[in-house]
Amino acid sequence: MIIVLGFDGLGLELIEEFKLKAIKQKAYTETDLSDFKTEPFTPIIWASMLTGRKIDAMENKYMEYKIDTNKPHLNLLKRIIPLGIRRRFLSNLYAKIVWRSRGLKRLPMEELDHYLLEHNIPCIFEVLRENGISYWHNNIPGYNGFPKFRELHDRIKDIKHDAPGSLERYYRFVWSNHLTSCREFFEALKRNLDFYFFYTTLVDNIGHWFYGSKQERFKLAHEVNRIVARIHDEYPNATVYVISDHGMKQVNGYGDHSEKGFFSSNTGELIRKPMDLYHLILKNILGDRK
Repeated sequence: MIIVLGFDGLGLELIEEFKLKAIKQKAYTETDLSDFKTEPFTPIIWASMLTGRKIDAMENKYMEYKIDTNKPHLNLLKRIIPLGIRRRFLSNLYAKIVWRSRGLKRLPMEELDHYLLEHNIPCIFEVLRENGISYWHNNIPGYNGFPKFRELHDRIKDIKHDAPGSLERYYRFVWSNHLTSCREFFEALKRNLDFYFFYTTLVDNIGHWFYGSKQERFKLAHEVNRIVARIHDEYPNATVYVISDHGMKQVNGYGDHSEKGFFSSNTGELIRKPMDLYHLILKNILGDRK
């Protein structure tokens, strides 16, 4: 059995801060994201893990949304207006105006969220199915969608409109969604399939708004460590890979994407780039059949 534990936003900085031994496993490393033309963007990186390559069309589509925020009038606003106010009220408004002028009607996440399925791009699950390998996965951005993205986006809109209690409702929603995903995953593990790919948004979603709090970072760190430790305890003979698309860093009390991902294994194997995960899995699960 091979189990991939995908933690969106998990970086070595968080692991080292709280000395999380279970997540480091037998060998660990930061992954290199320098091949990507864009800043670390969730669907693009996870799609690369599932296909073994960087999907240029996804990057090109994302670049259509790219806005130069270093223009003189925007730099002036950055100096005058606090980051919290900009994030809540101004950034999305400005983006929507620019995107509409370019004829872009969907959010970038919506545009790329189901890209592999929408464009019939083969990925690891098709290979496993063709070879009679049993597998399970939940929602994975870039393939079959970010978990409950529309509900999450609505709660972020409430925060940005400063609706009373919106931040607390967002926090509860993200944790509830994560714990539901965990229950479904551990229930699926009882089926004893050949391959599992579990994905959770917890660290990224909570981190964007709460990463400035050491208490919240502690909760995130120990939750992901708990999941990995439980897998080790309950499935000691499984091959376990832990992977992330990027880490998180503090920016004025908020969380933003860092420039390195994370990978560890309980076998001592390592990868250098996110797309290498695809080849590692197929090597180990198909062997001579590949």
